[in-house]
Amino acid sequence: MTDVHSSILVIGHPKPQSIELGADFSPSLQHAKNKVLSAKYKVIVFPLSSKSFSELVDLLHRVGQNSPETIGIGVLGDIAFDQLQQVVNQTRTLRICHSYESGELEASIHKALETHAQQQQHTELLQMASEQNNKLIELTKELEVLMVRREDKLHRSRERTEVASRKIAALQKALLAVHKARSLAEMERMLTEALKEPLGLIWTRIFLGAEGQQVEEQLSRNNAFAIAKSPLGLGGAELGRIWFARPTKNNFKKEERLFLQQIAEAVALAVDRVSKLNQAENLKQQWEATFDAISDPIAIADTDWKIIRTNRSFAEACHRPITQLAGEDAFETFFLTDEDRPQLKDQSIVQLQKTRTKGSESRTFQVNCQKIIDRQHQGDVILMMLRDITDQQRMKRQLLESAKMAELGTIGSSIAHELNNPLGGMISFLQLLKMDGENNADIVDDINNMEQAAQRCKEIVENLLGFTRQQDNSEPRWIDLRDVITQALKIVELQARSQGVDVHVSVPDHPVEVEGQFNLLSQALCNVLQNANEAVADQAEHDPRFVGQIEVRLDDAVQGHPAITVTDNGPGISSDIAPQIFNPLFTTKDSSKSSGLGLTLAYNIVREHNGHIEITSQPNGGTTAKISFKRLDLSKPSQVFDSKI
Repeated sequence: MTDVHSSILVIGHPKPQSIELGADFSPSLQHAKNKVLSAKYKVIVFPLSSKSFSELVDLLHRVGQNSPETIGIGVLGDIAFDQLQQVVNQTRTLRICHSYESGELEASIHKALETHAQQQQHTELLQMASEQNNKLIELTKELEVLMVRREDKLHRSRERTEVASRKIAALQKALLAVHKARSLAEMERMLTEALKEPLGLIWTRIFLGAEGQQVEEQLSRNNAFAIAKSPLGLGGAELGRIWFARPTKNNFKKEERLFLQQIAEAVALAVDRVSKLNQAENLKQQWEATFDAISDPIAIADTDWKIIRTNRSFAEACHRPITQLAGEDAFETFFLTDEDRPQLKDQSIVQLQKTRTKGSESRTFQVNCQKIIDRQHQGDVILMMLRDITDQQRMKRQLLESAKMAELGTIGSSIAHELNNPLGGMISFLQLLKMDGENNADIVDDINNMEQAAQRCKEIVENLLGFTRQQDNSEPRWIDLRDVITQALKIVELQARSQGVDVHVSVPDHPVEVEGQFNLLSQALCNVLQNANEAVADQAEHDPRFVGQIEVRLDDAVQGHPAITVTDNGPGISSDIAPQIFNPLFTTKDSSKSSGLGLTLAYNIVREHNGHIEITSQPNGGTTAKISFKRLDLSKPSQVFDSKI
């Protein structure tokens, strides 16, 4: 542990009353020797006495070694003048006081502290100035190096400029010859003529691909020529090679080879131009094949939206041959409606969404339209691209609702955990009260009503927990759906019977098995049955002659995809609330009777078993719910609500 020291050391007096500053005190010089070695003091007050002069000199020597910047204040005693002079010369003595008890000592200490602070600041400023000076010297050296490099680069640039100016005439003549040529042979002849005078060429050869390898091998064995070879590169690809030849006595210099490489770059462009002329027809055919291979419908139309060209996907979507679509209105042909077209004022892309309805099927398309300016033929065209986004929108809605359900699960889990413990305690105390009041029927009835209300609250909490986590931690296994139906009916059948609802069950004689968790699937089916029972019960309340019926049927589908169908003859589901039936935040039920999470829990459980829930409802014609492990086709002239939240 490090000792804490003051910045002032007073030697030779226990504690002068006149000194109000915080300071360390030492009774003698001998005692103060250890202190000055272990700590650096800004100010030291010491007695001036001939008796202790040797000890004082030793102490000041140690102070000078450990803390040279320490300022000393002497308290005058019986000391000789020469000894006093030696003390002053040995230490940075600020002043000499006559007594420890005088106010002069405290003022001297204040002055010494200020002097010490000023000196320390001065030292820091000197050090900072020294560092900045060193940095300035380094920067000056770096600048000198950069100036030398810059001068060297300028000198080399002037040399390269002079060399380039001498070759510019020959380069222009060669480039003109290259771009005038219509074939490789003509290009070779014109290059030889253009470079014959400046470089002394006697012939030039261009070899493309592997076809000229044999000729190159023969020429390489001929020692009658000095050869300069350059690759014909374009865009990182090598088209071939070009050879320049002149007599052997005139070997090519490095500068000449570099110049010929520049010529080779121009030759590569010319060769590419000639090749592109030959490939133009092939590229046109490839473009048409690629255009027709695009899976999204595409149409090219004039500014009046009359079709000029479409791809195969556009024609197939319209169920017409491509040759019959030219000249027809693009929008009306595809969307089967004469609606307003987008206004295209410039080359920017205009995006819109339109629905294409054909029969009972409706598909949503994202339409991208862009005006393309045809400067060559002085006629603008419109490019219309259509992309089917029906499935994408459906998936987007499912993702948004999944995120919403995850947030609701977090909130529900927190609330459920906070309520479960007090509810459990309430139920336990109510049962104890019921045991104590068995002889009082009125009290027991009230307690029973309270217990039922608490149990209902506990069920709501358990529904919240079930919505956010698995209620069955067992491993999935093969279970018989007939047993699932039996278990779910045990919970719902008694309530349905008390409300006058007839429940009919139809199951196969043989097992219908799926892989899953028995308790979870039973809970999902129970929630669906409860929903159906409440629907027909509400109908019976409004019509006393109404007889509620629920039919439960288990179908063993052909390819091993079973389905449980629950059909009721209730009022059905209106179209305005149909899209929200699986939304946990939406319910049409009385909050005092139901939590409204039944279908949401069923949806989650079935989805975790890789299944689907589909709700089919006809206005005033009942509702059918199908739980299957493969999406079934329930397309009818009715409202079909998929398991989309």
